Amino acid sequence: MAWVTVLGPSMAQVDYRLKEGAGCAHPDQQVAYRLADERGLVWIGEGLREVGIVPGSALTAEQHPAARALMDGCHPGTGEVLVVAKKAVDPRALLAGAPLLEALERAAAARGLGGVAALYAGNAALASRAGRLERGVRRKGEAYSLPYEAARKLAATADVNLAALYPADRLAEARRWRNARVRVGNRGYDLTLDVSKSVSVLYGLSTPEVSAVVENTFAEAVAETVAAVEG
Repeated sequence: MAWVTVLGPSMAQVDYRLKEGAGCAHPDQQVAYRLADERGLVWIGEGLREVGIVPGSALTAEQHPAARALMDGCHPGTGEVLVVAKKAVDPRALLAGAPLLEALERAAAARGLGGVAALYAGNAALASRAGRLERGVRRKGEAYSLPYEAARKLAATADVNLAALYPADRLAEARRWRNARVRVGNRGYDLTLDVSKSVSVLYGLSTPEVSAVVENTFAEAVAETVAAVEG
């Protein structure tokens, strides 16, 4: 049996899988898998050779920084960036879109304009941003938010006082974090492979010699599975 868990952007998910008793830590196509408690973590994946790691070798505690580097999209030896991380505006720099949209709608109505986009005639970029604001609020309601800088530009051009729309502390926080970015997206996947209870019982009740055969067979199956996934 097998299942896959998305790790997400947090490095804590990687650190957890590098601990004793955890599942696995795998940098995309380069995979480290815990075959059994006695065996410990093992590097698996032919792509590892490209960064100087021998597939099938033990992933020791001293190599944890290498695993973290790979999961961070970097070469474990040189630090070269191999995969550029996707980043987004820090959540602390976001403001709720609904109060701003309501203010812009009032401003447009007061000027006899046909809609919010008309406030930005001659500025295609801001008109497009205003359209995204309208669609976002219509779709997500109070849950929709936009970056501080976008809100500031929309408000300033429409002569709307941003400070009148948000609590002072919330606005100050968004302004303070306006240039900050956080990593988003997914670092990799946790591929968990398991065997049926009958195999586990055979492993547990057999002689050390037979148990070793069962374990090695499972290890070979894991390596073959990962190779198929890489391919």
